[in-house]
Amino acid sequence: MSRLADALVSDRARTRFNHCGQPHVRTRTSRMPPLTPEQCRAARGLLDWPQEELAERADASHSTIHDFEF
Repeated sequence: MSRLADALVSDRARTRFNHCGQPHVRTRTSRMPPLTPEQCRAARGLLDWPQEELAERADASHSTIHDFEF
C-alpha cells in the first residue's frame, strides 16, 4: 500500500530526484511504516478527499481503496 501513503504525502515532500533526474519513489524498504486502514481514512478526512480522489492520485481503483479501508 505504499502508493496510498505516497499519494497522501504532500507534493513538497516528494520533490527528491534520483541521479537520472527522475522523481525518487519510496519503496517498501523505506523507513516509512506501513499505513493502516485507520490512518488512511484519517488522512483522507484531513485532506477532505473522497476515496475516488485518493484512488486517482494513487493510480489504484476505487475498490482497492474501499477494500483496504474496510
